[in-house]
This record gives sequence, structure tokens and C-alpha cells, in this order.
Amino acid sequence: MLLARNARHALAVAHLLVGSLLSAQAVAQDPLSPPRGFFGPGPGGASEGGPGDTGGRAVTDSASWTRWWAFNREPYLLEARGIDRSVLHPAPLEPGWSAPVSPWRPGDAALHGDGVPEILSRLARTRDLDVQRAAVMALAKIGPPPRGFVMADGVGTPLEAIEEHLSARNEAVQNVAVLSLGVHGGMAVTPLLASIALDEKPGRTALGRTGRIDRRTRAFAAHGLGMAGHATPRAVERRFVAKRLLELLAEEPDEAELAAAAVIGLGQCPTPFAPPEKEVLVHRRMVFDVLAAFLDDDRSDLRARAQAPVALARQCLWPAQGTAGSIAARGALRRLALDRLTPLIGARARTHALVREGACQALGLLVGHEHGDARLAGRDVEAVAALTRTALEGQEREAGLSMIALARIAGRGPLPADALTIELRTQLGTWAADAQPGRRPWALLGLGVLLHERARSGAAPALGSLALLEGRLHEASSPEERAAAAVALGLAGHAEAEEALVDGLDEGDFRIRGLHALALALLPAPGAIQDMRAIVSSGLYRPYLVRDVATALGVLGCDGLGQLLAGKLVTARFMPEKVASLQALAWVTDPGALETLVSVLRQKRIRGRRVDDTSRAFAIAAMGALGSRRPLPFNAAWAQEIVWNAAPPSLHEAESGGGVLDVF
Repeated sequence: MLLARNARHALAVAHLLVGSLLSAQAVAQDPLSPPRGFFGPGPGGASEGGPGDTGGRAVTDSASWTRWWAFNREPYLLEARGIDRSVLHPAPLEPGWSAPVSPWRPGDAALHGDGVPEILSRLARTRDLDVQRAAVMALAKIGPPPRGFVMADGVGTPLEAIEEHLSARNEAVQNVAVLSLGVHGGMAVTPLLASIALDEKPGRTALGRTGRIDRRTRAFAAHGLGMAGHATPRAVERRFVAKRLLELLAEEPDEAELAAAAVIGLGQCPTPFAPPEKEVLVHRRMVFDVLAAFLDDDRSDLRARAQAPVALARQCLWPAQGTAGSIAARGALRRLALDRLTPLIGARARTHALVREGACQALGLLVGHEHGDARLAGRDVEAVAALTRTALEGQEREAGLSMIALARIAGRGPLPADALTIELRTQLGTWAADAQPGRRPWALLGLGVLLHERARSGAAPALGSLALLEGRLHEASSPEERAAAAVALGLAGHAEAEEALVDGLDEGDFRIRGLHALALALLPAPGAIQDMRAIVSSGLYRPYLVRDVATALGVLGCDGLGQLLAGKLVTARFMPEKVASLQALAWVTDPGALETLVSVLRQKRIRGRRVDDTSRAFAIAAMGALGSRRPLPFNAAWAQEIVWNAAPPSLHEAESGGGVLDVF
């Protein structure tokens, strides 16, 4: 039984990573630097989004559609590589379920035979903080060797190296090690992470502290605990994680860092439906009630409450299949969530704008058709009406989020569509053509999301919508609008737009050109590889254009890209160029890149240039990206449907790039 110290939550009774790669001090922002902050072992520019952010410093308005795209683009890029987005939020613990493994990581012989021993060797003999932070996180991403793989004599395990650095004297290294425990995951680390998050004696001992653990370190431990629960294939471990996160939320409802980490983690690892089912249903309902009580309590921290609607919705999404009892229980929770969330949005709602933004996104996840029902009805229709009013009357950001939610709802409708979903598609097309200038890009993006969802369902292309998007691409009234049309055409998979999108690689500012490159990756358009490779190979200084174009090339499977980017980690003259190359390497499928990176650690000079510790730290971070077990950045799931404007610093820190969502 959980003991809530705060009576308001009695229902509970029922400088990092890239702090990890972060240098100790921030520097003046460079307007040409990659906008995602401290991705590597040196300074970048200001952070503008989540994993894979495509926004630039030119976008300073947090209401811009590019911010949503920055936090939510990863699943779409993953699908362009032929992998279903369900790996990001898999149905928990269905028979045979296990955490997805990246299909393009290097082989075990190269990775654990050459790469990991070299990282461990460098880590054991360095005092450089950049190298230490990069190595600890890279080892966590790579994880343990497969069962039966024999490591060389004297070579330790990644987990041993991470645990050794929990007591590092440098706080930044220590915090990276804490988060890395969650990235590594496993039953060996979840109890320790929980102890650190709750400031208990075993956690203090592991950190080498006699006094209290500071809240920032505890927040990273809480995020790591949620990540471990999200990835585990064990029902008992996920229940343990949920229990400890509930304790944390009960103890710290007013502390943004800890409460937000607990809320998000509970949403990311809902209790699995596994025998005994009745016990699971009781536990799932208890978590639901705690989150609902937290959301309703105006005295709780606002930034954490803003994340609660999406966490609440995620308690109701699984299982899609199962026994009649589990499906019925899920449906009952979903309807209860609709009753809770629909009144929170709309012009007359007395809810804070940040909570309304979270509710808009949550309704986009929740509204749908009951099992075996071919029509939206009742609560779902009411939610659609509330979202439509918000799209028309709400503030720009919540209006845009409502458009995206409506696009998702209309896109997942049954085939043939009912009258309401057809009406929604017509409405989105009208907004895309006639909405106010600030909202029109949102509507264009929403139309692309809708067409993408319909294509996944096997629907025929909507020729009128495609024609509208093509028209806005050629006749847009602003660069923002043109870029939104480009991304929408990519999401729709409209191959006939390839030529116009290729032309866009040479037009406008770097940010707009980068979005055209990503649109080409979404089509996908392998015929554009030669044009984009020329941009990456150029010696001109345009780092975040190179990052986005190289990311697109990685998605398209460009040969030799990894070795090209790995070379830039050492030879690039300016730090932002190194950071851009590092970011793009997360999407590379080039096995030969690992050999290049290992050589950076072993050699003293490359191409006449001395290999310094900064270059080695970048190489180690890149090895972690190439060798990651996950097909997406480890924090990609945490970025989905986030209320970015309400994120506390440990989650997303726009100025320094030190939050979990800013980590490479």
C-alpha cells in the first residue's frame, strides 16, 4: 500500500546527457550552429526540440508547427525505413513481445569485439570529462554482449563501467551515469534507479553521498526508471516501476522535475495485461485514478499537470487485442478518460492553456472506434466537436495541436469512412486553403498526417488533397507554409512531388531546405540521393543543413555515408560541424563507419591533424549511436506528444540543451 504524504493525493494510496556529452559551461549561441544544443562533447547552439529536431534558431515562436514536428517526426522517418512505428510504443508484454532491436547496428563481432573494448580501454585511462560522459552513455546504448558471446580477457561489461561512474566526483559525469542506467535497463538496475529517485539510502550509497540527493539527479533517475520500465519484457518489473513512480508522485506533487518524470514514466509503462488479469485491472485503474486526481488538482505543479492528459490517455491504449475482459476494461477506461479530458479544452474551458495543449494531444490518441463498431458515437463525437471548436477559436498552439489530433482521428477511421470522418477530412482541406496565415501551416501538416494514416490503412490517394498540397508548395505565401506543404507531401508519399522537392534543396534558408530533404526521405525518393550527397560532401559551412540532409540520406540508405560523417568528426574545423555529423550518424546503416571510428580512438594523427580528446569523445558518442540496440534514439518515445512549452529543465532545456529530450 502506497503511503501518500500529501492529503491532496490520497488516491495514491489506492547538464545531462548530453549533459552526457555536455561541456561544463555554456557559450554564446552561434546563429549557424545546429539548434539542438549540446549533442556532442562541446558546445552547440540553443536547443529547439526533441530527438531529431529540425527547427532552427530562426524559429523562436514556440507555437510554430516546426516545434511539433521536431518532437514527433521520428516514427515517420522510421516508417520510411520500412519499420512500423509500433516499435516506439509496443503493446506491453503480449505473447512473444520483446523490446525492438535495431536491424542496422554493426555485427556483434565488430561491436563487442572491437568497439566496446576500445571504449572501455579509453574510459579506464582518461581524465577528460567529455570522454567519460560520452563513453558512459555509449556503453549504455550498446548494452551487454549477446548471450554466449565471449569478451576478451580482462574486458569488463558496459554495466560495470556505468556503475563505477555513479560515484564520480564530477556531478555531470555522475548524472550521465544515472541516466545511463535507465538506458541500459534490466532488473539489475531498476531497484537502484528507484532508490536514487526516491532519495533512499541505497541510492545515496551508490552515489557516494552521505546527505540528500539533489533533485536534478533524482529527476534523471526517475526518467531512467521510466525508460527501464518502458523497455522491459518482464511484467513483474513493469509493475515494480509503476509502484515506485506512484510513490514518487505522491511524495513530490509540487516539484516539477520529479512530478513530471513520474507522470511521463507512468504513461510510458502501463501495467501489462497478464495473469492474474483481475489483479492487473485493479492496478491499472488505480494508476488511472492517481493520474486523474493529479490532473484535477490545481495546487499540483502546472508543468507536470500539463503532461498528465497524455499519460492518462496511454493507460487506455492497450491491449488492442486480448481477452474479452481486458478489451472491455480498456474500453471502459477510454470512455472514462474522454469524460475527464473533453471538458478541459475549448474557448470556455477554465483550464490553463498548457493543460489544454496536453488534453488536445491526448484526445488525438483516444478518440476512435470501439472494438467492432463502425461509427464514432457518443463521447467520441463530443470530443471531436470540442477539438473542432478549439481549432477554430483557440490560441495558435492549441489550435494547431487540435488540427493534428483531428487529422489522426480522421486518418484512423474505418474504410469505408463514416460521415463524420469524411467531414473532418473536408474541414482540414478547407483550413489548409483558407485558414489564417499563422494556422495554415498547421493545417497543411495535419492534412499530410491524415493522408499518411489513410495510406497505412490501405486507402486510395485523395487526389484533391494532394493537388491542394502541391499548389501550396508552389504558391505559398511564406517559407513556413511552403515547408509545411513539403513535409505534408512527404508524409503522403506523393512521388510526383519529387522534382519540386529536389528543387527546394537549393531555395530558401538552410532550415527550409533541410525540411525539403526530410520530405524526400519520407516519400521515399532514392533518386534524390546524388543531389543530397553533394550537399553533405561540400566544404561550405552550413552545419544544420548538413545534419538534416545527412539524416535524409541515412533514412534512404546512402552507401558510404557513415564513413563520410565519421571523417568529419575529426577533420571539421568548427564544433557545430562535428555536432551536425554526430546527430546524423544516428540514422546511418553503414557498417564500415564503426571501423573508422575505432581508428579515431587508436591513432594520434589522422590526415595530418592531431586527434584530441574532443574528437575522441565525438567518435565514442558516434559509436554509441551506430551500435545502439534501439532503432530510434533512446529518448524518442519521451518526446512524443510532449507539451514542450511546459517541460521542466530536466526534461527539455531550451537554452542549454541539458534535458533528457535534448540528449543525443
